[in-house]
Amino acid sequence: MSRPQLKLGTRGSKLALWQAHHVRDLLARAHPGLEVEIVVVKTTADVAHDKPLTRFATQGVFVKELESALLSSAIDFAVHSLKDVPTELAAGLELGAILEREDPRDTLVTPEGVALEDLAAESVVGTSSPRRVAQLLNIRPDLKPKEIRGNLDTRLRKMADGEYACLVLARAGLVRLSPPGVRHVPLSLEQMLPAPGQGAIAVELRTGDAATADRIRSLHHDHTAKCVEAERAMLAALGGGCQLPVGSLASVSPRGKLVLRGVVADRQGRKLLRADGMGTSPFDVGKRVAEKLRFLGAEHLLSSSE
Repeated sequence: MSRPQLKLGTRGSKLALWQAHHVRDLLARAHPGLEVEIVVVKTTADVAHDKPLTRFATQGVFVKELESALLSSAIDFAVHSLKDVPTELAAGLELGAILEREDPRDTLVTPEGVALEDLAAESVVGTSSPRRVAQLLNIRPDLKPKEIRGNLDTRLRKMADGEYACLVLARAGLVRLSPPGVRHVPLSLEQMLPAPGQGAIAVELRTGDAATADRIRSLHHDHTAKCVEAERAMLAALGGGCQLPVGSLASVSPRGKLVLRGVVADRQGRKLLRADGMGTSPFDVGKRVAEKLRFLGAEHLLSSSE
């Protein structure tokens, strides 16, 4: 009798492969005897690796080809960084599990390990994220953001070569890959709110695939899922994608209430709008914070950032 097998789809970057192997290891512990084959799928963003992310005409450039592979049954499920997943999934697909979140904060990487306030005037900062650019410039308008693409090793090499004075990265990626000799200082949530879903790994599968859903259910972390649902609900209500200057982070209070903080900015960081909300329904909390931001003028800021 053959052993049960699943095909796991992933991008081919070092971080994506770390996440895929992590999911495979968790499944092996939860389901002894289950074989999981890792299938690498090149996405639009991987092929056009020198193109700035803001120049892509559509959302989901890190997941579109993985979703196509799912829909064609070339793979059984896909593993994503949740922050790269659009709030509206392709028809016929759903998120079957959200893993426990790693530290969601952004972090400042420099050769010397200095803090944001100690950076030299007019330092060149490597980041591809309008959200990071806006919040950085709001604090340090003298800084010079510069587009950067490529995997972690490529970015670190460019910094070492002097092309950039520093980088802003998701701390979760550094924790997971643990590159040697990298010095970084996490940015506080007051300095920078992360992207919705940042630090969380998502598993996407075909709607109605009960057998696969049953197997990956053991990966699901309910606390994380509720938090990221609120964050993504806020983003969806604002009509934004991952390349707009929108940040959010939810947590659970000691009394069990969801607490959501949101920020919307213009690309130059001249104006930041902040709002927060509390409740028990992730969707309602996210929608309510989005409404507060709209009342403050978020629609105008976002339309000027597109």
